[in-house]
Amino acid sequence: MKKKYYKVVCWDLTSPYMSGSNEVQYAVNEWVSAPEHNSKKGYHLFVFDSIESAIRFKECTAGWKIYECRIKSTRKIPQALMEYLMEIVPTGIVMAKRVKLLKEVI
Repeated sequence: MKKKYYKVVCWDLTSPYMSGSNEVQYAVNEWVSAPEHNSKKGYHLFVFDSIESAIRFKECTAGWKIYECRIKSTRKIPQALMEYLMEIVPTGIVMAKRVKLLKEVI
């Protein structure tokens, strides 16, 4: 059985906290990658490895949704970025090169 991952998105299926040229627009059943200028710097897409971690992150805003997703090509999170992320969500963050939303779970 494949490992389950979870993506938190805004009501319009965009990534929370991203805007302008950094914004990522998701769609159900479509593979999505980070904007090219971010991926060249080693920044890709963030998902959670458990529903519990995704729920903790979602508690920040009522309008966000959680989707079960598939991922391709996990990447190591740069140390400085990981330290920042750990302040927001202490566990369960995974960085992936590509993400496909499967179904809304919350």
